[in-house]
Amino acid sequence: MRFIKRGIGAALCLALTVAAMPAAFAKDFTVQLPVTESTAIPSLKDDFYLHTDGAWIKSAKIPKDDMSVSDFTLVGERTRQQLLGITKEAVKNRSRYSAHSDEARIADLYACFMDQRGREAAGLDALAEPLKRIDSAKSIQEYANTMASIARNSFMDGGSLGSFEVINDPIDNGKYVVALGEPSAGLGKESMLDAGNSQNQNYYKEHIRDILMLYGRSPEVAAKEAADVFALEMDMAKHSLSLGEESNLSKSIHCLDFAAVQKLYSNLDAAAMLKAGGIGPDNGIHRWYVGDLDEITRFNELCKPELLPTLKAQAIFNILSGNSMALPQKYDKESWDYVQHTNGLQAAMPAEKRIEMLNESVLSQSYGRVYAARYMDPQRKKAFRAYLDVVMAKHRQNLENLDWMSAETKRQAIYKLDHMAIHIGMPDAWPAYIDQYVVKRPEDGGSLMGNIMALRRLSADYKYSLIGQPVRRDTWEDSTTSEVNAFYNVMNNSINFPIPILQEPFFDPKADFETNLGGIGVPLAHEITHCFDSLGAQYDAQGRLRNWWTARDYAEFKKRQEKVVAYYERYVLPDGRRTNGKQTLGENIADLGAISCLTEVVGHNPEKLRKMYTKYASVWRSKLNDIALRQSMNDDIHALDYVRVDAVLSATDGFYEAFGIQPADGMYVPPEERVKIW
Repeated sequence: MRFIKRGIGAALCLALTVAAMPAAFAKDFTVQLPVTESTAIPSLKDDFYLHTDGAWIKSAKIPKDDMSVSDFTLVGERTRQQLLGITKEAVKNRSRYSAHSDEARIADLYACFMDQRGREAAGLDALAEPLKRIDSAKSIQEYANTMASIARNSFMDGGSLGSFEVINDPIDNGKYVVALGEPSAGLGKESMLDAGNSQNQNYYKEHIRDILMLYGRSPEVAAKEAADVFALEMDMAKHSLSLGEESNLSKSIHCLDFAAVQKLYSNLDAAAMLKAGGIGPDNGIHRWYVGDLDEITRFNELCKPELLPTLKAQAIFNILSGNSMALPQKYDKESWDYVQHTNGLQAAMPAEKRIEMLNESVLSQSYGRVYAARYMDPQRKKAFRAYLDVVMAKHRQNLENLDWMSAETKRQAIYKLDHMAIHIGMPDAWPAYIDQYVVKRPEDGGSLMGNIMALRRLSADYKYSLIGQPVRRDTWEDSTTSEVNAFYNVMNNSINFPIPILQEPFFDPKADFETNLGGIGVPLAHEITHCFDSLGAQYDAQGRLRNWWTARDYAEFKKRQEKVVAYYERYVLPDGRRTNGKQTLGENIADLGAISCLTEVVGHNPEKLRKMYTKYASVWRSKLNDIALRQSMNDDIHALDYVRVDAVLSATDGFYEAFGIQPADGMYVPPEERVKIW
């Protein structure tokens, strides 16, 4: 069940598709990408983003093992070096730590990653038994029961059966409930249906084939199964919700009783499947949430005996590809070759760097605690909080002064704002299961895959233990302390600001007020505005799905959203692709609301506004390779970084005041076309 995570984003915040030009905006704005050495740098009045960032983009070098470079990736590299320092110190001083310490887990799992001989000897290791069960399934029902059991015991991908998840109740948000995930749609709807993405689609089919060959399929069988898996996932993609549709909660949230689940999976014995997954009526569960009903319905239509070989091949591929990092070198190499090709990388990521990052990924909570203890600066947090208080106060004032919202709805909006939970740097608590996890070292007979599966089982047991329990709001489920980002959790009405976003170049306590507003003020105001974007506005202060609007106010809100959609679709690349205003709507609302708020904070002072807007533009400078542009434009709910700057500023009256923008200028948008909600 897919719930969109609202964040400030990063360098690869791209979302473009071909769309018809809305009649409301007659003037296109051409986004001059890619930027080349011959690209002329325009005046700031014609293209503020390229004027501010063009020289940097020209000179910036994308690392050979990466697909982009930006302030976000540069801070990410600095953070990676800090995490690497934690790893090296843990390895060096391993004898000082008890087995239950985070440092011991880090050192011991790293030793398992580095034990290449042990990985080769272990083969498929802990995956051998579940893979054998899948491959030997004699019926669709046996396949379904097997996949449900595997999902319960390790939370691995369920393939076309979909995953089983434990989530906050998406309606009343009071307790944890069970969700039945959608079937796999391969690369995702947008990438699967993009005719211009045929190269990566072919790479994907070849990757499926090659993984199946490594598992033991003959070249002929592997090629046929790969083609069949791709065709199935293409079918699922055609019947799935688009990213833009996922914010339409009437389409993406459905609560079903057992009779409805039986009907949805009418070609299976749903009771047996749910029992195998530990989430059936026998387990005391009597309602289930699903997201994309149409996609699951289509899977059920296809779920007949002749589909069994394809389902088994898909599940085997998903498990092997998803765990290749911990398997013998032949699997690891194939997966990294695939990553290199599909991301247009000039060189493969060095093996040691991959291991360091994978170790951090598997033990994200342990690294998170150590990182927070080492790098959370109380004084910086205090200085950051002062900016947060200023931005919150201005948001509250702007809500009070809205001319299109009634007093009744304003009271509800302000109540929600005032009850937003703010987490700076780190969560208030950590999941208890982390402390139960002890890594078995290679010298004690431990294997990499065995250790990873042990951690997954602990995580699965913990998640299942939450079913029916009150929702916790003191842990982070959507981010880590070392992530270069910021997040709004719509179901907790909370914002997480991990430690790296509190650092330069986003935030410098020694910088002047306006510069910091253009840096850290943007994610602050952006995440707060998510509280009232197209999705957030459907939830109340407690994160419950509840309509707290008057009918007239919500109708006006929807009308303004439609104008935002149309406004963003005026931004077009030279090849004719346009920003998808529906797909990027929520993030666009947050961007517009953020700069509107920060402009109000600065006030009518052109010099200070210029400083704030210039910093804002520089934070979003980024350079991507061509494949990254094509790949990312299908997969993100944010607009292109270029558009995030120019579109927002062209809609902001203060920008005209600061730089004297006139009707003949490229950045000019007539006042009646400047979209604004908050």
